[in-house]
Amino acid sequence: MKKYLSIAVCVVAAMSFGSCCSVNYPLYSSATPDMGSKVGEASSKTILGIFGKNGPKATLKDAAQNGGITKVNHVERTEKSILLGLVRKHTTRVYGD
Repeated sequence: MKKYLSIAVCVVAAMSFGSCCSVNYPLYSSATPDMGSKVGEASSKTILGIFGKNGPKATLKDAAQNGGITKVNHVERTEKSILLGLVRKHTTRVYGD
């Protein structure tokens, strides 16, 4: 019985530590190849999908305000998941002028 319990604990630990992933994807890109001279970033973190730090502060509007951007040329979104998705970090990055 102890052998099976040890194996189960090892499997769960391996899944927890091996489940960290990061995904980057563009949300919007203008027709011009220029990314812009300014960059703004906003991020938020959630635990169990319920408890959050900074609330919903990873919005496009907040990222543009943080970078002083009035004309948006490109938007990227990054999602990072840790410990089987128990902790997630959302980041929105805006490029423009």
